[in-house]
Amino acid sequence: MFDSIADRKKKLNNHIDMAIDIAKKNRRDKIAELFCSIKNQIESLRYTIAIIGHIKRGKSTLLNTMFGRSNDYISPVQSKVCTAAIVHYIDQKAVNFEEEQALIYFYDINKEPLQVSFDEIREYITEEMNPGNKKGIKKIEVYGDFPILNETVTLVDTPGRGSIHDYHEILIDEFLPCTDAIIQPIAADLPLEAEEKKFLDSLSQKQKERVFFVLTKCDQLNDDELQDSVDFVKSNIRDAGFSINKLYTTSAKPVFDALTEGAEPVQIKKLKQKYGISLLEKDIENFVSTKSDKNEILARRMTAVFSEIKTFAESSMICIKSELEALDMDYVTLEEELIKTEKAKEKLSRQKSQAIKTFGTKYSRIVERFILKFKNKSSTIANKLEMSMEKNGLFKNVSASFK
Repeated sequence: MFDSIADRKKKLNNHIDMAIDIAKKNRRDKIAELFCSIKNQIESLRYTIAIIGHIKRGKSTLLNTMFGRSNDYISPVQSKVCTAAIVHYIDQKAVNFEEEQALIYFYDINKEPLQVSFDEIREYITEEMNPGNKKGIKKIEVYGDFPILNETVTLVDTPGRGSIHDYHEILIDEFLPCTDAIIQPIAADLPLEAEEKKFLDSLSQKQKERVFFVLTKCDQLNDDELQDSVDFVKSNIRDAGFSINKLYTTSAKPVFDALTEGAEPVQIKKLKQKYGISLLEKDIENFVSTKSDKNEILARRMTAVFSEIKTFAESSMICIKSELEALDMDYVTLEEELIKTEKAKEKLSRQKSQAIKTFGTKYSRIVERFILKFKNKSSTIANKLEMSMEKNGLFKNVSASFK
């Protein structure tokens, strides 16, 4: 049951996880914290279904059957339930408990919650073992393998009205407004009592719209007796101000007997369909999925999540755009500098060529002028040398040395 609700929450949390991861990678810690907060709110959102009825109405058998239990540890059958204890049934996977267990809470605030095993629960919730609630039990939380609850729903067993304990009336009056659906078992073999009629009449119009009337023990009547019972119960329900569209006719005992005998899941499924349990479960799931006030809360939170994701995405895009623009500006600047450098390189290359050319021209001219001057003055220099040598008798002396 409640697969659609669980799937919606799972998909939403997946989107939030992605947003948290992106925010952390971008060092947006405040945004990441906001998403974490919203995720925690969504994970803590629980739907509540209450089952309310007098003793001997087949309530415990119906509960054990819906939970698929093979014994009555969590909701004792053939016992007078302790009229003060409200029992919360919670899927253990919702709180990551590895083992099935129950926590007992006391009215005495100085007493710590007591952890007990399933086979010890009856010591606290049955009139036989806790007469008049002498142990001062306020409530019991039962954590077990309850696939029907799908980590999303808490089913609460509130003992019926008419209790001799006045404070029980206060518990129910304070608790009922928080429920998303109410299961009201009515035994097919027992008349609707005055206290039951009084209870139904006391409900607000909104609470009346949440009630699922379940006629139990239908297997104990023949067809004619069952029809008479259905007509009688519907009449009483209408008198209490209900426009009843459906009265669920069920027989939980044959299914529970099969469970205790270890019947195969396929057989259990067929028996639940045959005895009206499957139809009841399906309609409750559809109602909670579409009519619960908590759906509006979930929708608002989903809208808030996607709004924050959109804002975060837009903010991130602005940052990315700014970074890209900065990169574009850097690229343009670099490109301009590159062009300037290329131009300067070309200019230097041209200047180099021109300098080499100019140097070569000047060098050639200087050499040519030197050679020309040297030629013009060489004969004069030679004559002067010859005259000097004759004057000094150099030639004569040299000539004499050879004689």
